Amino acid sequence: DEKGNLLRKKGRLVARGDIQGKFGEEIDTYSPTASNTAIRSMVALAVQRRWRLNQGDVEAAYLHTQNKERTLITFPKGFGRVAKELGWGDYSEGDGAQLLTYLYGMKQSGREWYFKVRGKLVIIGFEYLPTDPCVMIRKVKGEIKEVILFHVDDFIHTSESDAIWHKFVKECRQHGINIEDMGKPRKFLGLYFEEIKNGWRLHLEPYIYEVLKKFKLEGLSVAHQPAPMSRLEQEGQPLEEEYKKLYRPLIGVALWIACVLRGPDIGFSVIQCASFSENPTKTHWKALLRIFAYLKATANYSLEYVYTRDAEKLRIKSYVDASWAVTCYGGHITFGMGGVLDFKFSRIRSICKSSHEAEVLQASRSATTTKGFSKLWEGIGVETILKKAGTQLYPILMLCDNEGAIATAGNELITNRTKHIAIADLYIKEAVKEAFIDIVKVDTKENLADLTTKPLSK
Repeated sequence: DEKGNLLRKKGRLVARGDIQGKFGEEIDTYSPTASNTAIRSMVALAVQRRWRLNQGDVEAAYLHTQNKERTLITFPKGFGRVAKELGWGDYSEGDGAQLLTYLYGMKQSGREWYFKVRGKLVIIGFEYLPTDPCVMIRKVKGEIKEVILFHVDDFIHTSESDAIWHKFVKECRQHGINIEDMGKPRKFLGLYFEEIKNGWRLHLEPYIYEVLKKFKLEGLSVAHQPAPMSRLEQEGQPLEEEYKKLYRPLIGVALWIACVLRGPDIGFSVIQCASFSENPTKTHWKALLRIFAYLKATANYSLEYVYTRDAEKLRIKSYVDASWAVTCYGGHITFGMGGVLDFKFSRIRSICKSSHEAEVLQASRSATTTKGFSKLWEGIGVETILKKAGTQLYPILMLCDNEGAIATAGNELITNRTKHIAIADLYIKEAVKEAFIDIVKVDTKENLADLTTKPLSK
């Protein structure tokens, strides 16, 4: 559960998906999943509409999906003994069976389950959003009354009342999706939910303490910065083999924490350490431990979504920034609907000739990301909330601290300073021209995206 207590033990017969496709058959495996931005947007929507949030789960979901193909499986070693003990019959080594449903481990299980869920929800009366296929809405007389987000077998639902949720659960069960009603969300995809006054709080506090215990890092002294202000270099003393084995697993954990919740404050430090995963030194190991020392000190940090009628807090605006050096870093943080909706931090994998060029590239990439999520916000009815508060969804406000980049974005012509830049990296021009983005100047000290380009200061 959300407190880490063991509720029940599970046992599954899992198929060897790694040996599928060895006989030349083509297998479609792609299955959509919900994005972190979609989850945050749904929480923000529920808060601003004062709707209820509820969570559901489907037990052994893949086993409820009919296998349309002729699939044979060989039983694992020891199955005959277990089957005899349970009274299932006599089976010898090498026996097998034809699968009537999909099993966990099969390559196409997730895809088939997704199409089953989507199909049943469409029958019930939901519409899926083409840009975010794991988010579906149900309208009554043209007005959105329910929003459902599902990630494989985990569901989050928001509507005006719990009665609508209970009706939805009943409808799903009638159509072969056996959802367990879990009430208010407490833990969803590793993210912890806590209801607060007039809103919700998302955090990872129990998980951070669990990781510190698992890797025996409870004894770390707390740090108030995730990294020193200087950048990491490749040179340094070789790291002992026992610590090298821990380096990549810790990087994976840190990256997940950053991508889900803590990107604005630890994202830059994590990707710095991740750059040296192939051959880390003692300096890199100390830098990685410092990130976890900082997480230990700030485990209770969270994202909060609180009800507001302030048009300035509701309007969607994105801070963007980029750094120019031997290695360029950039990112954006998007606010709106009373909280943080999206953030991204990464290395700019292009050679930039100036800070102006780095800022233009980052503005274009942030605008591209925001373009995709704007369709999600439009689809779930964010525009209606903004209009009632006296503001609007478009143009989305982009705040940048580089005057050259702002001038380039507003100039339809390709100048000598930008003619060498790839057309795709000049998308910000198109976004401004079609009034999707309104890019304006912000003081460097007030640019919150500055966090994504350098270590966090005190």
